Amino acid sequence: MLVAIVALSVAVRLAHLWFVYATPSFTHHRTWPVSDMYILNTWPGRSSTGISWTRPAPPAARLDARRCAAERWAAWLGEAPAFLKAPFYAYLLALLRWLFGDAMLPVVILQIAAAGGA
Repeated sequence: MLVAIVALSVAVRLAHLWFVYATPSFTHHRTWPVSDMYILNTWPGRSSTGISWTRPAPPAARLDARRCAAERWAAWLGEAPAFLKAPFYAYLLALLRWLFGDAMLPVVILQIAAAGGA
């Protein structure tokens, strides 16, 4: 019974991938600069070009610049080169980009496999 449930959940996710793959939402990681997908996609790209693994510009600071001054964000987040998010996902994206070029499809397939195994 458990195997059937897991197989069904993976099949539903693969069917969803089949329908979403050809839509513009599958390219937001390259085309929508104020999204988390774009920020996380560009973070490993900067490291693979030789820029250090320090944190990227905080997404909230970029999105909410009109609501809060940059000095306030600096006071809250500090100026130390620390990660705003844990860097494992950026390392994974950098590895997948190095292996496959655009990492979106391999990431989605990896997420489907992880969800099926969870």
